[in-house]
Amino acid sequence: MRWIVGLGNPGSEYLASRHNIGFMVVDAAAARWNVRVASQEAGSLVGDGRFNGIDLRLVKPVRYMNRTGPVLKNFTAGWSENEFEAMIVIADDLALPVGAIRLRKKGGHGGHNGLRSIIDLLGHERFPRLRVGIGAIPVAQRGTDYVLEPFAVAERGLMMETVSRAVDALECWLENGIEQAMSRYNRS
Repeated sequence: MRWIVGLGNPGSEYLASRHNIGFMVVDAAAARWNVRVASQEAGSLVGDGRFNGIDLRLVKPVRYMNRTGPVLKNFTAGWSENEFEAMIVIADDLALPVGAIRLRKKGGHGGHNGLRSIIDLLGHERFPRLRVGIGAIPVAQRGTDYVLEPFAVAERGLMMETVSRAVDALECWLENGIEQAMSRYNRS
């Protein structure tokens, strides 16, 4: 089974925020693959389904971003090091321009509190991730305010395209692995 975990914050007030791009990608994947992400399990909304014969589980932790680690630790307790290759985490990234996506086999948290929480609780960085650019924090704005606000009206069309491209990248990862997905989608 492959695990696709989108990071975000619970609650309707955060639904369209920049920090919830991981949830947006999971929701778009669920819609495309006809998977219902509604069962509650281990502090998450989950949905099991299939894509081209591949069993998968879509996960949206419903804890605040900086408390995502315990949720994933519950799901992955007892996993061997190699099993983490079957899980990809989707998160927003301030270092990437709006509309950019980047896949990585593993790596640090890059200042992202959700990834930091996961790495701290799992005790390692050995899981793939799909980072979606939300743009840098404007000079006159606090970081917390920026990531918790919705995308600007002028950015929304681009973000809809980006979410769709992120699902395309997930499909490539599912069918061909992280190396091919990185080669194909890190250039766009």
